[in-house]
Amino acid sequence: GLYRSDDDGAHFERAFRDQIAAVSCLEAHAGLVWLCATHATNENGVWLLDQAGASLTKFMSLREVRQPVACAEAEQ
Repeated sequence: GLYRSDDDGAHFERAFRDQIAAVSCLEAHAGLVWLCATHATNENGVWLLDQAGASLTKFMSLREVRQPVACAEAEQ
């Protein structure tokens, strides 16, 4: 699952308990947390979490990926 802390890591609580079943990666970038996760509906994908931890939005389902995705940063 996904855990969050509001007190600099002294205590943690489970976030989005009913939505996120498992997390495989996460990265903070541009004011969002990008989360590779399995949704409770058994859908693997990439989700966006605002840094306040208040909203979770599906970015893409991994079932939608049909070919390698180009990254502009990797091409530089």
